[in-house]
Amino acid sequence: MRDKKKNTSLVILLFISFIFAVKYINKATDYALLISVFIILLQFLIYKYETKILKSTKWISVFCYSTILLLFIVVILTRFKIPVETLNIDRYSVITSFIDEALKGNYPYYAQSVHGNYPGPMPFYFLIAFPFYLIGELCLLSFFGFGLFIFLVSKKTEEYGHIKFFLFYILTSFYVYWEIATRSNIFTISVLIMLSMNYYINLNKESKLKLYLFALIAGLLLSTRSVYIIVYIVFFFSDILNKKLNFKQLLIIGCFVFIGFSLTFLPILIFFRTEFFIMNPFTIQSSFIVPQIYVLAFLLVTTLLTFTVKTNSDKFFISGLSLFISIFIYACYAVFDNGLHAAIFGNSIDISYFIFCVPFLLYFLLIDKPTVNKKLT
Repeated sequence: MRDKKKNTSLVILLFISFIFAVKYINKATDYALLISVFIILLQFLIYKYETKILKSTKWISVFCYSTILLLFIVVILTRFKIPVETLNIDRYSVITSFIDEALKGNYPYYAQSVHGNYPGPMPFYFLIAFPFYLIGELCLLSFFGFGLFIFLVSKKTEEYGHIKFFLFYILTSFYVYWEIATRSNIFTISVLIMLSMNYYINLNKESKLKLYLFALIAGLLLSTRSVYIIVYIVFFFSDILNKKLNFKQLLIIGCFVFIGFSLTFLPILIFFRTEFFIMNPFTIQSSFIVPQIYVLAFLLVTTLLTFTVKTNSDKFFISGLSLFISIFIYACYAVFDNGLHAAIFGNSIDISYFIFCVPFLLYFLLIDKPTVNKKLT
């Protein structure tokens, strides 16, 4: 069963790498399909034969820091060689327009990006971005998630598996460079969610103060993108099923998550109550993604998959799998509506949404080895 989960994770990760490669290499050459197949074949071979490559733990640590350095060099090159205004992506503008309007004292959810899009993320998303907005370098926020993840991995090279695949995959996946170039931060926010859930796993549930503090932080992080409710269902509901939480603890966690989540909306409700009920992130998101029935399907699929969670590492796998299935359903809806070519090479599918699941599946591959999994269970 463990091998099936690993293989599923690998297939999903290779699929995401493939679709980004095909879409963006296609802009430069007619051989995009051939090059993309070659890239994922290399990634697969590194995964399969990595035990025969670079056996020294010391050199693996050097490779980790070298990867961080290389990605930082990409940030610098991106900053000076690829003006964000020349890209057909407005993630950066969604952030800057929202914060610009907020600083002027205007209702920020009326802000429009350079492409006329309203801000879909929730308030804490923009608070995370605010320091990077102040220094004028949103690409650093994109880099932060990759750098943090690799740095943490470098500290446990003897415990984790598939580290060489992890590093090679990061370096050869086009979505990494796409995230940095477009100042997107899906990977960064997903890493923060993943790390908070890892903290929860190792948390002494009898320590009320730590549990309440975690729940407040989880509520704040949920106020980035609503899709992360999928992760919360997997982690909390599975602990109820496996009797690691009782209903009283779950109720308390739920209350503090709600408090943390609600606090981020409080300033908006105080100063812009009328405007909020006209335009808010919930109405914005529901207006351009998928019908509500699909959202209910996402939650149902996640709940059913949660029954298969038996170990702590399973939580990361099922979270990543549930996020992928949800986005895949959204993608199928767009393909059915617009056709395959328009969906992939046009703008009817935002393939960047697939990145939501990547940190969870990568982390599952890193930690799911017999010695680690035994300690986590």
